[in-house]
Amino acid sequence: MDSDLSSIVLVLCLTTFVSAFCISMTRMATQGKLDRHSSAGIHTPHTQASDVAWQEGHTAALPLVYKTGWVAAITTPLIMIVELKLGQPWAVITGVAGIQCEMAILFYAMKVANKATRSAVRLGI
Repeated sequence: MDSDLSSIVLVLCLTTFVSAFCISMTRMATQGKLDRHSSAGIHTPHTQASDVAWQEGHTAALPLVYKTGWVAAITTPLIMIVELKLGQPWAVITGVAGIQCEMAILFYAMKVANKATRSAVRLGI
């Protein structure tokens, strides 16, 4: 595999992996299958406050985290189209832009999770 092809494959894999990993970990946390002391999940002081806060935060963030799947679903074929039309550098830039969109969504999901857990703590849940 030459370097042009390997960079495209790497960007395609990263775009898909980031989304799949984050969706599966967030779903596991909402179902109580991912402990708050594990290495994956939304780790903030608010979500770490209790098991209920951990689950509340991930439940609130899950709809946003699902949007990373849409970003990956749109970015993946777009990378291939850009590779065919404009070449490898532009395809890599497209892939990196997709990953940045996923990261922006995940940071916003973290903010939503924090807000949900603060509300749950105030209500005494």
